[in-house]
Amino acid sequence: MSLQLSLQQMLQLTAAEAEFAATYFEEKKYTKQTILVHQDTTCQSLYFLVKGYIRAYANHEGKEITQWICIPNYFVTDLGAWLFGNKTKWNLEALSDLVVYEIKIKDYNILYQHIKHWPEKERHFIGHCFEQMEQRIYNFIALNSEERYLHFMTYFGYLFNEVPHQYIASIIGVTPETLSRLRKKSIEKK
Repeated sequence: MSLQLSLQQMLQLTAAEAEFAATYFEEKKYTKQTILVHQDTTCQSLYFLVKGYIRAYANHEGKEITQWICIPNYFVTDLGAWLFGNKTKWNLEALSDLVVYEIKIKDYNILYQHIKHWPEKERHFIGHCFEQMEQRIYNFIALNSEERYLHFMTYFGYLFNEVPHQYIASIIGVTPETLSRLRKKSIEKK
């Protein structure tokens, strides 16, 4: 999917608005293991991932906690840092070679001045992001580890062939050993 089409769909922009907005994004390539955003710094960029995978993770008491694996055709940033200027909570690491479109905060702010109803469009997009976070929180509260595993497999099972399994275990809140048991149990049921 092209950047312009993604901007149209995700932000509900007209074709002309999407074309204008796309001029502020710069295509960039990053190699595997590059850290695009470092934890406890400022966040100056929003990325639209075209190719590859990005891991959002934090270092906490000597452990890495993977929050999410970002997949192509989605935006990625540390949202709180991007919106409010807070210190970043997450590292964003390239799990593979990447192609992204990057927009800097100063250029993003230009869109407010030139795209009609930008705040409403942005609110709709951020609301969608918030809705996804709510679903993840609900899953952690309402589902047991096996149910979280099955839910992840339903929507993102292909990631098992793309990223290290310990990252997936962290996302669903289990140890790597528990993830192995859940996978084995699931395979035996088939």
